[in-house]
Amino acid sequence: GDLHHAYMHLAIPSIETSLVAFIERHEKKYPQINKILFLFRELSVLLLTHSRHEEEIIFPYIRQIKSTHCRKETYGNLFVRTLRKPLSNMEKEHDVIMSILKEIQTLTNNYTCPMAASADQSAIYHKLEEFHRDMSQHTHLGDHILFPKAIEMEKELLQL
Repeated sequence: GDLHHAYMHLAIPSIETSLVAFIERHEKKYPQINKILFLFRELSVLLLTHSRHEEEIIFPYIRQIKSTHCRKETYGNLFVRTLRKPLSNMEKEHDVIMSILKEIQTLTNNYTCPMAASADQSAIYHKLEEFHRDMSQHTHLGDHILFPKAIEMEKELLQL
């Protein structure tokens, strides 16, 4: 979580700055780049809210549940305030994030530059592809490993 969020907080402004600079120079030649910038800005607003929610609410709660679960504390059930609804919301946000990234992937022809592409465009596509890969890994870990494990620990604590 922390490494991903640190990367994301650095990558978002870097990618946005690169896109804006590219548009200023090549907008007429590559009109689709405006749509990519629009989508990326939409994505960045969503991600900043999403990551703040993870950092301030979801992850601390999961750490508390894990600690209580590891110690098999009988009062652990007092900590449980079922994660199902917040996690369901996080998973829905993950779906929206991934659908925006898939749209960017389509607009960039799977992050493949045209033969005559500039070094700028290649660098931007590479950054976008790397960002997509990082987000895919993050959402997969959350949706398929971390969140189900947390829900399982909640269930076990409720049975103590």
